[in-house]
Amino acid sequence: MKPLRGALKNKGEKVYTTASNSNISLTPGTFFTNGATGIGKRGIDLDRSYTGEFNANGQRHGYGMYQYANGYLTYEGDYKNGVKHGNGKLTNKDGGYFEGRFDNDEIQGMGTRKFANGNSWTGMFQTGDMHGPGTMQFSNGDRFEGLMDLNRMQGMGVYRYRNGDHYR
Repeated sequence: MKPLRGALKNKGEKVYTTASNSNISLTPGTFFTNGATGIGKRGIDLDRSYTGEFNANGQRHGYGMYQYANGYLTYEGDYKNGVKHGNGKLTNKDGGYFEGRFDNDEIQGMGTRKFANGNSWTGMFQTGDMHGPGTMQFSNGDRFEGLMDLNRMQGMGVYRYRNGDHYR
């Protein structure tokens, strides 16, 4: 293996890869792109990095994975002109996640949010909030089917207790 054209070295670190872009080895502060394919990996700052596709302007574009600097969040999914757009999964270090649609960097439309406590919501989202029809499954076995209004059960719905009782 040898460094590809466009590979930069930072304090003696090297970037190596095969023709199929496998085995890319980077450390934080390094940069690699293959302009011919628009595929690359960037190590930015200490604990933040992006692996994926870029557009001609060097923006995240297409499929990629980004680990946030705080180390708590990781996003894997579609990008468009530098922002999350399309299908993706935003994972928290505590095990919680959101998987579904992103629109212009916002959680928007249909998706599933799983919380660290085991609760989950599958339904509609509006700018990151549970909003619209869906189902909340609670870790204790209870279940709510109905409308959410900015993260609150409101309007039409049925709350079903795990023992079979229900409230409309």
